[in-house]
Amino acid sequence: GFIDQKTLDKALETQRQRKRLGQIFLDMGVMDDVMLARALSQQCNIPFLKLDKLAVPPEVLRLVPAEDARRYQVLPVRLVEKRLTVVMVDPLDDEAVRDLRFITNCAIEAAVAPQKVLNLAINHFYNPIDVENQAPVGEFVAKAPQKVMFADENMEEEEAPPEEDEAHDLLTKTEQVPVVKYTNAILVEAIKRGASDIHIQPEQEGTIIRYRIDGLMHEIMRIQRNMHPPIVARIKVLSRMDISIRHKPQDGRCRLRYGGRKYDFRISSLPTHYGEKVTMRILDAEGAVLSLEDLGLSARNAGYINQSITRPTGIILVTGPTGSGKSTTLYAVLKKLNTPEVNIITVEDPVEYNMPGINQVHVNDKQGISFAAGLRSILRQDPDIVMVGEIRDQETAKTAIRAGQTGHLVLSTLHTNDAPSAVTRLTDMGIEPYLVAGSVISVTAQRLARKLCQKCKVKGSISQSTIDILHPLLDGHAATPVFLPRTGGCSECHNQGYRGRVGLHEVLMVNSRLRDEIARGVPTTTLRNLARSQNEFQEMIYDGVQKSLEGLTSFEEILRVTPPPELDEAATL
Repeated sequence: GFIDQKTLDKALETQRQRKRLGQIFLDMGVMDDVMLARALSQQCNIPFLKLDKLAVPPEVLRLVPAEDARRYQVLPVRLVEKRLTVVMVDPLDDEAVRDLRFITNCAIEAAVAPQKVLNLAINHFYNPIDVENQAPVGEFVAKAPQKVMFADENMEEEEAPPEEDEAHDLLTKTEQVPVVKYTNAILVEAIKRGASDIHIQPEQEGTIIRYRIDGLMHEIMRIQRNMHPPIVARIKVLSRMDISIRHKPQDGRCRLRYGGRKYDFRISSLPTHYGEKVTMRILDAEGAVLSLEDLGLSARNAGYINQSITRPTGIILVTGPTGSGKSTTLYAVLKKLNTPEVNIITVEDPVEYNMPGINQVHVNDKQGISFAAGLRSILRQDPDIVMVGEIRDQETAKTAIRAGQTGHLVLSTLHTNDAPSAVTRLTDMGIEPYLVAGSVISVTAQRLARKLCQKCKVKGSISQSTIDILHPLLDGHAATPVFLPRTGGCSECHNQGYRGRVGLHEVLMVNSRLRDEIARGVPTTTLRNLARSQNEFQEMIYDGVQKSLEGLTSFEEILRVTPPPELDEAATL
């Protein structure tokens, strides 16, 4: 009833120039934005939103980045059970609705508001950018932000669901878009193959998708270059990272559900010359913590570790490179020590497995919880056993040493190549040698070697080059047929010849003589030779050779993963 037939005809002629009819009426001056918004509300049967009492929770605002809110002239106002209510100038903009669904991973329910008022509201809510601490300014913030007011209905804000309920089901998503499906397929395939990491690596001609399976990288597929940005954006949405930031590294995490199990993903983005590289670490959130008996320890090494953990005070260290299974070993020790009679507290980055009965603290540098600060705090919680995820700096090392000398059993990890080097590493951090000698109980160094596929492994002979290197360790087994990976593998191992991994270990027990030498500050080589001479220490390669002879892995795999310095010395014994 606002226009006559002549005005409509003129507007329809202009519309052929691909301009919205409502915008044409605004340009012609026959309607204002309030009249247009009310007409759209009635025509589309959607709410007309009054913005004078609007309050938007910060977590809802963060679902739509500021640049997208301004680009599409939209404002998210309410989220209930993955359905996001969005106020729009043009609720018929299918492209905007489709993009918002992709960005937020939510079903979109549209409401409408006048253009001028909505733009003012967008500018208010997205300025300042720190929506968490935004002060109530102007007519858009209600004194009691408990509800969002629509023309004819009140929609009460619901309490945010617990973090556990935020797990996304990869198989039951509704209203999928191609990028969502494609990204899900990448994640699902990684889970199926037992990958520990996913690498999405942009290059000049396209993007390479690689998985780390059993410690080695495998190129899985190549995708077109134009698919890279939307896939990265999709992953950022899942992990609550800012999709508008492309030139700074970001970290995020999310939990996804597949096949009835939940998986935690730790995500890192890194700007490179050809775009953002994304790396995703996959953790089975519901995976059972292994026991010490399941770690593949030899009888000798298992005896040393069991002897160590019966001590009431001191420090037990596990060393090795990233991805060598140090955390798995510590969790196995905690599982054995976890009884009602003791108070166990951990400080981890991040908490990889939830263990009932144990107090687990997550490192958060932004909130002032570092390893050192977290360790100082938990020592005031009357613990019997303390686990520190990693000793990274002098402050953490000093606090851990002090805890080990004041009535606590401390478990932690270090990044060193072998067990004797861990002692030198602590002194290099500024710890006095006599303090290291008085607190360290034992050091376990480890690696993970690929296991032969038990379905397709074949018997064969060791190559002459391997015999030349390992001859002193083979003890007459050089001519014995051993198991090798079958060329081409089988479907069970995805044609690799290997499936799963087995641990290789060396355990250095600090006895009284070693303690005296450590206090004197002897070098690593001297410490290693002394430990070996007492027949209480064997290098990791001995453990590997024995497991190769048992058919668990191959000699070539042992040579690939064991530290070269120990290998050279062992070969000349």
